[in-house]
Amino acid sequence: MADVEELFDGGAGSVDGLPMPGWDRDPDAWAVLSWTPRPVTTRAEPVSAATAADRVLVQRSAFKNSTFTLEKRQTMLQSPAAELVTDVLVRTPSGEPAAAATGWFAGAGRCGLLEPVGTHVDHRGHGYGREAVWGACASLAARGASAVAVVTPASNTAAVALYRSAGFTQLRENHDWIRRSA
Repeated sequence: MADVEELFDGGAGSVDGLPMPGWDRDPDAWAVLSWTPRPVTTRAEPVSAATAADRVLVQRSAFKNSTFTLEKRQTMLQSPAAELVTDVLVRTPSGEPAAAATGWFAGAGRCGLLEPVGTHVDHRGHGYGREAVWGACASLAARGASAVAVVTPASNTAAVALYRSAGFTQLRENHDWIRRSA
């Protein structure tokens, strides 16, 4: 009986109770968080053709190795997924681009996805990221999303703190499966 229980304990070497030879749990966890729609107040505005360069600027600053460009954004907007995207930008009181968030709509009554969210390095710690999160979430909720989910590395404590400050609830931590090195 112990052998059968080991298969179903969710430990290393099993997926849904089935052994996975050659695979291990990734030691780096992912935090899974969820936001329930509710009224929010935010200065986030939808990204337009006129503000797209500012949206790209925020992402390139927020993510050290970002290769996002206006051309890549345009390609994204020409794809079949374009109708699913909601993209928002938050500015400082003086008009500088400060934070941005992108949400993905999965259909009315379904959970939307938040990805990516970033704050310009010059404007961190002032609540702009939270406002961008609220803006994207509110847009998804207005389209009929039943909730909004986000997944981020659990070790990214700043991101987890941002989502919690925006009203997200952490549901769990996931560990992906990775193939063992040869």
